[in-house]
Amino acid sequence: MSGVPSDDSRVLENFVDEAGRLSSIPVQRKKRLAVLRWLVEDFQPARLYSEAEVNRIISRRHPDFAALR
Repeated sequence: MSGVPSDDSRVLENFVDEAGRLSSIPVQRKKRLAVLRWLVEDFQPARLYSEAEVNRIISRRHPDFAALR
């Protein structure tokens, strides 16, 4: 997880499995924000995505894409 702040790295170690999938969605706001910062790396800046594209990208990391959208 290159380019990830060290605080985020510690959070991600607890929530991301070896396959790069989110094992669970953090309840604490600070931890959830760390996960969202990690997820945003899957998107290209300034590109517009359809809802279906966003769902597909997020679902690669966790099946409950609606909770993360």
